[in-house]
Amino acid sequence: MSKRIIVFTILFLTTQTVFAGLFKCTDDDGAVTFSDVPCASGAEEVKGIFASDTGSKNDDFAIENCVNFLNRNGQISDPEGVKVQSHEYEWVTVKNIGARRMLRLMVNVRNQYGAYDGPEPMQCLMMGDGRTVNSHSFELVK
Repeated sequence: MSKRIIVFTILFLTTQTVFAGLFKCTDDDGAVTFSDVPCASGAEEVKGIFASDTGSKNDDFAIENCVNFLNRNGQISDPEGVKVQSHEYEWVTVKNIGARRMLRLMVNVRNQYGAYDGPEPMQCLMMGDGRTVNSHSFELVK
């Protein structure tokens, strides 16, 4: 019985420190680091581990996968003339699967005359790894 109390106490204390906060720090050379304590100057608190403004390689990889997926499915008319202007993630619930991230892009694509008409919203449902696009049909739970 006392071992259970010790285990639960340790778990409780560690979960308290995990959610204490995450800070994004950029040094003078532009290198980005993340820490649980604010850096000397310019610390920016990140609201979640999947914050869309981190500019990480995972974000770049996920965006590239999403654009390629949209191109293969005919949603992008000119794959050479794609400009992703912004992106964000949203947690959604998929029927019979559970929580997944939806990558929402604002994409500007060249039209048949070579001009850009303005950004359009496009989205991709991400797999559990957060980087790969779900290519199967799915139903969102409202």
